[in-house]
Amino acid sequence: MHQTLPVMLVDDDPDLRESLAEGLALAGHKVLSFPDAASALKGLERTRPGAIIADIRMPGMDGRQLLKRILAVDNEIPVIMMTGHGDIAEAVEAMRQGAYDFLPKPFAVDRLADCVERALELRGLVLENRRLRAAMDEAGPDSGRAGARFIGTSQIVQRLSAIINEIGATDVDVLVCGEPGSGKDLVCQLLHARSSRRDRPLISIDCEALPPDLQETELFGHAGGAGRIRKRIGRIAAANRGTLVLHAVERLTPTVQLRLLRVLESQELPLTGSNEVLPVDIRLLATSAAILGEEVAGGRFRADLHFRIGAVQLEIPPLRTRRDDVAPLFAHFAGLAARRFKRDIPAVSPAIRAHLAGHDWPGNARELQAYAETVVLGLNSRANAARADDATLADLVAAYEADLLRAALAAEAGNIQRCCERLGLPRKTLYDKCAKHGIIPMAFRL
Repeated sequence: MHQTLPVMLVDDDPDLRESLAEGLALAGHKVLSFPDAASALKGLERTRPGAIIADIRMPGMDGRQLLKRILAVDNEIPVIMMTGHGDIAEAVEAMRQGAYDFLPKPFAVDRLADCVERALELRGLVLENRRLRAAMDEAGPDSGRAGARFIGTSQIVQRLSAIINEIGATDVDVLVCGEPGSGKDLVCQLLHARSSRRDRPLISIDCEALPPDLQETELFGHAGGAGRIRKRIGRIAAANRGTLVLHAVERLTPTVQLRLLRVLESQELPLTGSNEVLPVDIRLLATSAAILGEEVAGGRFRADLHFRIGAVQLEIPPLRTRRDDVAPLFAHFAGLAARRFKRDIPAVSPAIRAHLAGHDWPGNARELQAYAETVVLGLNSRANAARADDATLADLVAAYEADLLRAALAAEAGNIQRCCERLGLPRKTLYDKCAKHGIIPMAFRL
């Protein structure tokens, strides 16, 4: 529960205000109560609440006027409107103007508490998104922040950057394809940063990492009840008026594929377990390392969903097809690693240059970044020595194996299980090889 985010309650009826504040407090919320809109606006100057509850009918400035003033201060504060039965039309209009939800009187306090909890969950996602964006902005344009640029000097990258700038400014859904590690996530972030939604939420979900039985709840949310403690807002609702990124979209279950298609076509989100339908306005960016046409042919992906999300498709070329980009990418990643580890950027030896030029980089930019980190940390010096002119074949093979081990450990931050999966090695074999090369896996847990 988001207990650190206060809730602002605005109602001119003192008895109702006290009753609702007490009920919300019992539900674990910190409540700031105000008798009118003017005092609420002064309170808004002192603190940023997680959610605001306001009555529509109030003397002086009414709820809809207050809503307009609130959204002028921060258009991502969820505002819940309370209304009598005769004011439903006004409440619906308030929703169109940006209100989060409305509750017709009379209502149970637990229903209000449930609505507040969902609003706070959304607010938490918004604030986290802002913190990440601020941190990236503070780091500067060369820090690797998502909205900076696609690194490279090749004609392929220049053309890709031009396409990103062109379609990023539109509201069209995009399917981004490419090998693992090629930069699909970066492209999605750039598309969002170039769009009119750049100041709205960017919500990402890795469909491959999500168990199939949790996909519906994570994406669509649920209404609570039937053994669930409270409602849960899904990622689609959290991305409302922003951008939703679905990584490895081909891993969605058939049921989720169908529900997603219906949401995209209707722009309405039925909440699982209830008759509630939320209007949603999202831009969908999907990524896939698979060829979706083959997934459709194999019956694993819906053809109609493929047509819906793949009308505009961006293909990210693998690093081996754009050799001119390896050196600038390496320099970029080495600079990031030097700042992260507080180290100087070492001189690039002939052995490093040979590796950059001769390696095919099957892991693409992700593998190159891991290699740059091992260079900055000085973990490849033994391998460089083995690449001397008088090195034997056994020396070169051992050096290459050590490079792969260090790159995997750096990429997985020392997580042994993920390294084993990445390299296709049993745990004992991985430890034996690390010992053979004098590699300490714990050193990579930064």
